[in-house]
Amino acid sequence: MITVISRFRVANQKSVEVEQAFRERPHLVEKAPGFRGIEVLRDASEASIFYLYTKWDDLPSYQSWHCSPAHQESHVRIPQGLKLDASYTRVEILHDENPAGREAISAFIGRFLAGSRQIYHLQLDQEGVIQSCSPVLGNALGVPVEALLGKNISELLVESDAQSFPERLESGHGDQDFILNFVGQNLSPFSVRARLFVQNHGSVLIAERDIAEESGLSRELIGLNNDFARLTRENQQKNRELTKAKDELTRAIEERDKSYWYIRKIQEVLPICMKCHKVKASSSSWESLKDFIQKNTDFLSHGYCPKCLEKMKAKKR
Repeated sequence: MITVISRFRVANQKSVEVEQAFRERPHLVEKAPGFRGIEVLRDASEASIFYLYTKWDDLPSYQSWHCSPAHQESHVRIPQGLKLDASYTRVEILHDENPAGREAISAFIGRFLAGSRQIYHLQLDQEGVIQSCSPVLGNALGVPVEALLGKNISELLVESDAQSFPERLESGHGDQDFILNFVGQNLSPFSVRARLFVQNHGSVLIAERDIAEESGLSRELIGLNNDFARLTRENQQKNRELTKAKDELTRAIEERDKSYWYIRKIQEVLPICMKCHKVKASSSSWESLKDFIQKNTDFLSHGYCPKCLEKMKAKKR
């Protein structure tokens, strides 16, 4: 394995544009045979100095890429009019003296991630078929890990991600985080923050739950629950007030109807005997006017007329 280090200095105030160009690069190098990885760094003390690290299986792989049309196309976003300090530009090619050790470290990291209970680790083939995955993914999906092996990862994603994920595999965008949405056995989706590392023989997907985002969602959910409880209490109070008002209205209507019936009865023509002064209460019965009024009105009061009152007073004297 070799590491190629390219160092250069921007000489004309276009450092920010160069950084943006690297961030928006077309990711063509990931498709090159023998390519292992890329990293772009800026000098901490002087922002115009850049270091470009690329790793390759061997020197011929790097040389083949460097002379290919794709290498020229990969510079399409470099800003027009860019000037470099020729005296500072330098390319170093370093040979890895211990590739077996590095491979062992990579294998150890892979085994560690595969057994993690917090980090999602998936090994995919070139088509996105799962070759291995960490148990935490099976737990989150609600299925055994064995059931996931041999299944295409797109089958586990929401529809929009299932359509876009093959494009990620093809483009090899491995230097950017993205949100990936899985669908569990109970059809409940959950989101992870992921990064995809595309290699010649397949891809590695590493992801984790976004704790900060989940905490924010939990706080928002608690707030919504509190609002819902408050609105429920207010609604129950309004329902009680509405029921009370309805009952009062019903009683008022009943009293009105009852009063109206009495008033109507009094206003009707009431047959009365000219001799005994009894009234005709029904088609076959007659009764005294006093008894009739007492039965058919609630507002009959007792008292004395002025003449009878004087007579009563005179008797008491």
